[in-house]
Amino acid sequence: MDLKLRAIVVKLFTTDGKFSFIKVGTQLVVLCALMLGLVAFVGNNKTVTLNVDGKVTSVQSFGGTVGQVVKSANVELKPADRVSPSADAKVENGTVINVNMAKAVKVSLDGSEKTINTTAPDVAGLVTELGVASSSSVSVPKDAQLAVAGSFVSISTPKTVSIVADGRASTATTTAGTVAQVLEDAGITLGVDDRTSQPGNAHVVNNMVVKVSRVDTSQTAATTEDVAFDSLTTESAELFKGEKEVTQAGVAGKVDKSFKLVMVDGREASRTLVSETVSVQPVTEKVTVGTKAKPAAAAGTNTGASARP
Repeated sequence: MDLKLRAIVVKLFTTDGKFSFIKVGTQLVVLCALMLGLVAFVGNNKTVTLNVDGKVTSVQSFGGTVGQVVKSANVELKPADRVSPSADAKVENGTVINVNMAKAVKVSLDGSEKTINTTAPDVAGLVTELGVASSSSVSVPKDAQLAVAGSFVSISTPKTVSIVADGRASTATTTAGTVAQVLEDAGITLGVDDRTSQPGNAHVVNNMVVKVSRVDTSQTAATTEDVAFDSLTTESAELFKGEKEVTQAGVAGKVDKSFKLVMVDGREASRTLVSETVSVQPVTEKVTVGTKAKPAAAAGTNTGASARP
């Protein structure tokens, strides 16, 4: 190995076996250039921490600005993205660059849906940005990361709701999104026929009043009612005109009816006829009316003449 190294050194610094100052100078120039390049390499190479929406990586970069470093990390910035420090700021070894990508998030806030443009990295940041109460109910964990597109977050803010049910009234603060959830949280179970003043899928609003009506359709009722009798008229020449004779008195009949009742909170709300049966048939009234003309009245005696003496 020593012989090979000696041969290389001789070749670098000699010409035809003689020491050459020209070769020595040339090699020194090359060596200096290499040293300067190494110094420049070491000076420009920086270790930078890049945080993109909570995902932290360490980046080796020769870029002089934040924008150059981000670009070298294959992160495509859009005008709506937020970068700190600014894209034109110079980076130093150890610089921390935070990038919050712009996101289009579909948000349902108390039942009203809209798309929110945000640079918040997670749900907690979005909730803070919207300015809703911290005690609001959120459909996804607050530490969940937001995607650039396709994220959906449902938020229900605290509301005061009054419930009237079973003869009692109560008021509570709730973050339930629907009326059905409010009743469930209050421990109120609805029967198949029970009614509520608001639909179960209705979104809850502040100061809403929900009334529960208990409906019972199991009860029936029975009644007996009169049935009117008919009247049959017969003409007779044996009776004078204007004369009338009842030859058979009319008698009302009886009908038995059965009803299906709808009771709301213990009171009858409606009834539906199920069946009816005539238990006593009515008796027809028979009436005879006269057709014979009445006799003419006799002419009176004239007493108006004066007697002679």
